[in-house]
Amino acid sequence: MGDQRGMHPTPRAGPVAGLPIESLLERAEEIARRWAIAMVVARPLAGLGEVPLEDLAREAPELCAQAVRALGSDDELDRLTGRGAAGGREESAPARRLAAISGAGDPSATVEAAEAMRGALWETLLEELRWPGLEQLNPRRLADVSDRLAFVCASALAAALAQAEGSADAGAPQPPPSRRPEAPGPRPPRGGARRAVIVDERDDAGEPAPPREAEIEIRDERSEAGPAAWIGSIGRQLERFGADARPFAVLLVELRDRDRRWREGHRDDLAGLADDLEQVLTAELSTSAATAGPVDGREPDGRRGSGSLTRERPGRYWLLAPGTDRAGARALAERLSAAVRRLATRRGASVEVDVGTAVCPEDGRQPAALAAHADVELYAARSSAGAAAGGPAAPLDQ
Repeated sequence: MGDQRGMHPTPRAGPVAGLPIESLLERAEEIARRWAIAMVVARPLAGLGEVPLEDLAREAPELCAQAVRALGSDDELDRLTGRGAAGGREESAPARRLAAISGAGDPSATVEAAEAMRGALWETLLEELRWPGLEQLNPRRLADVSDRLAFVCASALAAALAQAEGSADAGAPQPPPSRRPEAPGPRPPRGGARRAVIVDERDDAGEPAPPREAEIEIRDERSEAGPAAWIGSIGRQLERFGADARPFAVLLVELRDRDRRWREGHRDDLAGLADDLEQVLTAELSTSAATAGPVDGREPDGRRGSGSLTRERPGRYWLLAPGTDRAGARALAERLSAAVRRLATRRGASVEVDVGTAVCPEDGRQPAALAAHADVELYAARSSAGAAAGGPAAPLDQ
């Protein structure tokens, strides 16, 4: 017999009817966060900054939403990929931005990004299918859903690779991952007492320094390069979580318009404002620790520390609040924002911050996952603030 291959091609995974599309669309931002976190966790510590979290926070929800729509419709799949679009509209298809918004600089990285997106979509889809019950699904139907999702993501990948190839053929450079502008090194705080202490990470014998009661630890990135500073702080708190199972919150606080001020040359003013901001955050974190109530019926343990503040750079800080659950994190974020706004009364200009939060264990039990969750939440908060002000927030790198 001759070679029969190719005579009966594998049937295309067609649209699946009856999926909870509307419920999934309502969770598009959550799917985007899961996608971002998956890519961050897959990278080594030195590569955390390569994931353009701001681009993902801004554009990934729409890409994920269109992928969801494509599960149930070939027309929506064409809108996702730009296939069959007329008048050059295929260039605006969401899937063609997959490589750019994920920071993928080559085909291999684009494949990894598409697979991470598929994983985030599948995880959320399974959660939705559990109601009224995953066990009630026909195994064949579940396989059809899986095949369709794989086909949708493969089609998105093909569109992204075609876009990259077309850009290369045209001589256009691929957009690099978003980079935050370089910032000045931290400068010593100006006068004024505060209940805080700058601590070395290890004592003279090389052993972890004992926790200080009723003080907020302030860490300076000058002693730890790159993400090691705040990832290390989160890691230490995770060790405590492993011992006492008490939740804790990670808050990322960034001065709004910080990078614009830097670009426009207001560097001395920015440094002074950053000093004021640090003092406000320290005071509010100290107050929050002193007035903390029970979480899950347990009283706070002062021996576990009252929290920490890590300076990534002037105007951008990571706060850890032990014994703080989701509601407590939101309340603390609101208090921090309100306290910072009061700076305007003595500086004569509006002062605002954006705050992103993550809570252990709900948002993850890995330092990188918690940091990524807080980072994406911060960019989402910034986008919401920009929309409320009458327009989208300007990207950091423009």
